[in-house]
Amino acid sequence: MDSINVSYHGNKIEFTGDLEALKKPKVMHWLRNNFEVDIAIPNKLVLVNDLFLDNSFLFNFKNSLHKKLSLIDLNFDSAFKDIVSVEVKNQENFLQFSNNARNIWENNYNTTEFKEFCDSTNINLKNRKLYKLQILSAYHMSFSQNSCNFSVPGAGKTSIVYSAYSYLNSLGETHDKFVNKLLIIGPPSSFDPWEQEYYECFGKQPKSIRINGEIPINKKRDVLKGITPYKYDLYLITYQSVPNLVEELLIFLKSQSNKVMLVCDEAHKFKSLDGIWAGSILNIAAWAKSRIILTGTPVPNGYEDLYNIFKFIYPERNVTQFRPDFLRGLTQNPVQSYIEELIDNIKPFFVRIKKTDLNLPPFIDHPIINNRLSDFESEVYNRLETVISNTDVETNRQSIHFRMIQCCNNLNLLNKPLLSFEEGNFELVNSRLLLEDILGDSLTEKVKSLNDNYIPSKHVLIKDMVVNIRQNNGKVILWGIFIDSIKKLHKYLESFGLKGAYIIGETRKGLTEENFLDENTRESIIDKFKNSDLDFIISNPIVLGESISLHKVCHHAIYFEQWYAAAPYVQSRDRIHRVWLDQDMNQVHYETNYYHIVSDKIADSNIHNRVQAKFRRMMDIIEQDIPFFEENIENERALLIENIINEYRSR
Repeated sequence: MDSINVSYHGNKIEFTGDLEALKKPKVMHWLRNNFEVDIAIPNKLVLVNDLFLDNSFLFNFKNSLHKKLSLIDLNFDSAFKDIVSVEVKNQENFLQFSNNARNIWENNYNTTEFKEFCDSTNINLKNRKLYKLQILSAYHMSFSQNSCNFSVPGAGKTSIVYSAYSYLNSLGETHDKFVNKLLIIGPPSSFDPWEQEYYECFGKQPKSIRINGEIPINKKRDVLKGITPYKYDLYLITYQSVPNLVEELLIFLKSQSNKVMLVCDEAHKFKSLDGIWAGSILNIAAWAKSRIILTGTPVPNGYEDLYNIFKFIYPERNVTQFRPDFLRGLTQNPVQSYIEELIDNIKPFFVRIKKTDLNLPPFIDHPIINNRLSDFESEVYNRLETVISNTDVETNRQSIHFRMIQCCNNLNLLNKPLLSFEEGNFELVNSRLLLEDILGDSLTEKVKSLNDNYIPSKHVLIKDMVVNIRQNNGKVILWGIFIDSIKKLHKYLESFGLKGAYIIGETRKGLTEENFLDENTRESIIDKFKNSDLDFIISNPIVLGESISLHKVCHHAIYFEQWYAAAPYVQSRDRIHRVWLDQDMNQVHYETNYYHIVSDKIADSNIHNRVQAKFRRMMDIIEQDIPFFEENIENERALLIENIINEYRSR
């Protein structure tokens, strides 16, 4: 058998002996794509790469060599063998650790250690009892230190983190797993729940600092650098703030006195492989003592989303054992055997409490509440239907279709420019198609003459429903899409003596001391809804569909406007249908009522039917370990437009 000698020299690997196998096109292509290759010296080939200084990389390189040169006898020098032998031991230890972590979720663990953890949790979490799957999740998290919780919304992920943190914090400063700081990266809507849950778990208000765009940059920097007399229990930072504070965050994480548990909440926010948020977070991750991922939707766009998630918890390893481009290809062309292998590779490092595990009380989806458009609304809609059916230009069809959706909800919307809309909710190309071009001068003039006296037909139905719910001592959350509709509906309901508020993108988040005095911030509105006499809140699933819990005070949700995307819709439903345990750890039985107001026109009913079909499919998929549901909004929009045209022409 031919043989090659391999010697290690820091960032260089030298090959001598029979080098013909290395010079074969496929092997040389692999080498040149990954390393600087020097073949200038006769009978010697040199590879240069600083990654050779990393033991795990060298270990993986050795394995790759054996695969590429399976018929060649490779003779590694003592320097190479010594380093690789250390890494082999590390790999063996990590494999054993991984197996132990995996066994925890499969109810195979050290009972003595588990009891010690449970006893600690009972002492530290004075005001919160965890149910079995929560305590098992927290134990897995504290054992692993670096882990992902992919549990569905409402499973209590925040309490699980506090349980694990309190245990690791109780171990003492000399313990290898000890942590003493909790840094949460999350959307602004998550901050208030983190603070409230802290009180619920520990029985005291946290000393927290919210690091976001609404406090001075100098204060953010001073806090992270430790140039402040204040000590905080919670450090809360938005994803948007991270890129501008990487230097300060590294100072915070590297400080010898800080042993930081770094948590990414709603971690699908930094899913993009080449996004700024992802790059910044991965840049700081290695310096955290403990790294935690929280998200109920780990693969919103595809299996490639898993790469960043697991690179975050183990920056020096490729836990997925697949390249990002391979994972992207797996999304486009799913192969079940590879998907199963991927899930098996990551299995030790995540837990997932599924919807069926929660034992939630049943919910009621009431029959569709049919809304009959007013005569004027119908006149405008019918005109739009005629025009779209006689238009061949695709961009014009999209614009007219969008106007038809608006017409089913609120004619005032036709007076607004047809541009990309608030909250990243709509993805339409700008259209030069003027309202006059679609409706004609006479009808356009009538639309433009609409004033405050015009009340969308849906709003009249909503008023009657909210009055009825209030008379039965209930509260309701109203879900819309269009900001003008939300504001108009709020004003209309209050004119009948109903008390409520709305939360939209422009609503201040209440993240500064001054804003807490303002009754119109998000947190203050939600607090008033929970604790005072507000009858209703109106919002958009994109704005308020995550992080908040309303199930203890609100048992009614009315959807009066809908959009194509199913994920925000599903998340918004979970705001009022969540775990609620009594003192004996039994699920409280409560009603949950969902209502959908749909106009008697195909532009509105098609969207509702489409979303409901996707919702039912998602409820099946959500029971999987790694649920992946793909939506193609562009294709769906084209299909719905075609349906409208076909129905019109068939008449």
